[in-house]
Amino acid sequence: MKIEMLFGGATRFAVLQTLTESKVPITAYKIAIRQGLDPAATYRCLAEFLEFGIVKYQIKKRNQKSYTLSSGQEGLQPSFSSH
Repeated sequence: MKIEMLFGGATRFAVLQTLTESKVPITAYKIAIRQGLDPAATYRCLAEFLEFGIVKYQIKKRNQKSYTLSSGQEGLQPSFSSH
């Protein structure tokens, strides 16, 4: 089994790899170009990662989002029910 499959596919693995190696926040477009990925697929992947708290972003000039890996504190919070 390839390691990419553990992360749900080659795009997810490539995005995570780039974010791990990047010393500064990076745009989705730069991630796509650097890894030879489809930009639309890269944006979708980052949207999923945002939803689960895996990445975070900051707004840069010209309203561009630059992404970094989350510290883990912003992720999903456990929900407790009183059943």
